[in-house]
Amino acid sequence: MGIVLGSLCCAAAARVLAGTEAGPDPYAPSGPWVFAGALLVAGSALLGRGVGRRLAARRLHAGPQPALLVGVRSAPSGHLWLYPDAVGRPGTPLIAYSALSRNSRAGQRLLVTATEHTLRTRHHDVHRGSEPVEAVLYGPVYEGAEVVVECAVHEGSTRLVTHVTAAPLLARRRHGLRSWSPSGSSFRLTVREQERQDRERRAGQGRRPEGSRGSGTAAGGCGGGGCGGCGCG
Repeated sequence: MGIVLGSLCCAAAARVLAGTEAGPDPYAPSGPWVFAGALLVAGSALLGRGVGRRLAARRLHAGPQPALLVGVRSAPSGHLWLYPDAVGRPGTPLIAYSALSRNSRAGQRLLVTATEHTLRTRHHDVHRGSEPVEAVLYGPVYEGAEVVVECAVHEGSTRLVTHVTAAPLLARRRHGLRSWSPSGSSFRLTVREQERQDRERRAGQGRRPEGSRGSGTAAGGCGGGGCGGCGCG
């Protein structure tokens, strides 16, 4: 865009200068000369800036892209925030991007295949809103830069595949994310275990003998799920 506008301004300045008759003093300032000079200055600046950007873009696409190991975490707003890494708790969110479905692709490359228990134990999944996941960032890191983020996701129960997203980095200042701590275990397996304990607790409450109905809420709340679910000692 800068190249086009700069070229038009320079061409307009040339036409003005070509159609202006020189007076007794050709260097004396006049309306057409001043207007042509302003067009020439603006056009040269736009043209030089546009050519510089075009050359920089060519060098960026021709050369190797920087790759960084980062953490990615979901914010309540729906944006994804980049962390310095996915391990260090003191790390704070740095910059955000929006993961649009049309810019995301999953399953392009198979990473690992194993049984579900082995896969989720050795490469455990996490809740992205609670803690960041590890990812590789390709491209320069600054507001407005187009980057590619690649991470591993579980496809089904036995496959670990890549998930790639291309998006521009956004100029956002508020993330709304709280501090986090690593879970160290599979989020999906933890949810399943909690659901199992809830079912057992409900089943135990339904099998209470007649004489235990008036024995108090603490005894009834534990049931078959153990005391961990109701908080008693």
